[in-house]
Amino acid sequence: MKQHDVNLSKHQQLQYLYLDNTVSVIDADTTKIEIFIFGTLKNSNYEKIFDIIRKSNKLKELELYADDNNKSQSYHTNITKSLVTVLPLLHNLSELELQCCRLTDNIIQLPLEMKSLKNIKLDREIMSLTTWQKFVDSLPHIPHTVDVDVRFCNITGDGEEINDDMLTLVSQGRRREKGNDAIQYLRDQEHLFHVKDQTSDHFSFINEEEKSSEWDRCITSGSETAAKILIDREILPSQRELRKACRVFGVDSHILSKMCSMISKHIRKKSENVIDVLPSYQIDHVLSSRYVSIVFVVVLKKNSRRLVSRDNYECYIKWENAYSSEGKLVAVKEMEFDTSDIQSSDAVLENIRKCVNKNADDLLQKHSNLNVILPSLMKSVGYMSDKQEHEIKIKPCIALYVSVKGYIPLNETPFEKEIDGFPTDVLEGEFEPFIGGPNHYHEHLKMGVAIHANVSIGDKILGGTLGGFINHSVHGLCGITSAHVVYDSAELARVKNAKELSLIKTVYQPINECMSAFGEVVLAIYNEGTESESGMEVALISIKDRQPKDGSFPEALNELEAGEHFFSSPEPKAQGELLVSKGDTTASVVMRQHSHRLLL
Repeated sequence: MKQHDVNLSKHQQLQYLYLDNTVSVIDADTTKIEIFIFGTLKNSNYEKIFDIIRKSNKLKELELYADDNNKSQSYHTNITKSLVTVLPLLHNLSELELQCCRLTDNIIQLPLEMKSLKNIKLDREIMSLTTWQKFVDSLPHIPHTVDVDVRFCNITGDGEEINDDMLTLVSQGRRREKGNDAIQYLRDQEHLFHVKDQTSDHFSFINEEEKSSEWDRCITSGSETAAKILIDREILPSQRELRKACRVFGVDSHILSKMCSMISKHIRKKSENVIDVLPSYQIDHVLSSRYVSIVFVVVLKKNSRRLVSRDNYECYIKWENAYSSEGKLVAVKEMEFDTSDIQSSDAVLENIRKCVNKNADDLLQKHSNLNVILPSLMKSVGYMSDKQEHEIKIKPCIALYVSVKGYIPLNETPFEKEIDGFPTDVLEGEFEPFIGGPNHYHEHLKMGVAIHANVSIGDKILGGTLGGFINHSVHGLCGITSAHVVYDSAELARVKNAKELSLIKTVYQPINECMSAFGEVVLAIYNEGTESESGMEVALISIKDRQPKDGSFPEALNELEAGEHFFSSPEPKAQGELLVSKGDTTASVVMRQHSHRLLL
């Protein structure tokens, strides 16, 4: 690959510098560089690159990629030594990311000099367990909390030779079981480190300063009286102290509950975009109470920016009405499924319905996170799992829709795996208020609602759509629709001949037994179209009642609801609309509120 020589020494305003192997930098003005990304360090260029880094006194973010195809031990040793030398000079560095490095030594050998370092990301690194331990041991000496994100890293035994199999794992973004030793080293020092997230190929952790505080002394002594005093004084515990309180006072203790309420209130005040803060613990932690850690589920307004300050509390960010796609995938599968494939599926569903109605009150009382209970013929298995692929199985079950899956509200227990012999399936979703479709009665008219003027064709009523609204100089507030919607063929012929005609007729909404008059047609206009001009036939409806409040549309579930069509009987129930009450033995859905629509 041909390289291009570039001289950046005269670019005095240079702040962001990204370089790849197609460019060879002869010189650069480093006085204002704040972000430097380079990939990939080669034998031929790494010395020059580190020279640029060394001179970048204002550097805040550094991202470096090593050459994962280079098997030379000396190359990786030189890269490691260069990092050890350069990093203490970067007093403004806050974020460091390294990829594909084979670190031969701890790179943070002067932690007190890392005055601004807050985030370290290690991606596809290889190092010995001893090097890892030295790196971890240096972190508590950095004068502030550091967040470390580790992905696909491979830890070797001391003296273990790096072979092709190991390099293949790295290139494929995988790690060996030996990596568990790295996590265990953190776990064994939980007073110093907190492992926040962990999957088979990724984990992250933060270091925490070990210092005695009022909360630390209180929790160590196990004094509930002292804890109540600190709560009354509104003194906030740290995340580490909160974890310690879980073990000492218990996850379901009233002391821990009050501590979390105090922190939730504190986080809520951080931004006007915060709707709610819900103290929870993760389902994975239930298997090992030693490592139960409180997670604050922070619900933000739609389209708002991510919460910036968390004060080192472990938070899970969720936007309102935003849910994982798991529930939608199940719904799509159910719609595609032919229920005749299951023998006696109706009988199975009926038994699940009875089970749901029997247990609904108890479930809703015990689980504040539960929004909806549904019988289902499909069960989702392995969604977002590191151990198995996601699949949707034909398996009758009880679907439990929650606001956030995987996070259990404080003082509550996980859902049972089975209820009266039926397996449970936890999904994300809730019911939102149903504002009504085009063919529902609307107290305030909306554009697009279904209307009619008692125009019959046989035993059917002709219906149409209410268009926009105008303020007429004579008739006041009016709605617009097509003339053929409100006039029969004879009346429409009169309008056509007259071009403009005032033929008064009462207009109703909706087109069913709930219909109610809201106005009358006061004027109709008909213009025949030509090859060069469009024609029109329009009716003006003077609105006497149920005036619109805004320009919103009703909810249309399909193309039939949105357009003109005929009705010979009360309209069928719209898909997703629920008009059932809790406790009704024929009901197929139980929810916290009624007349709602399922939101996934």
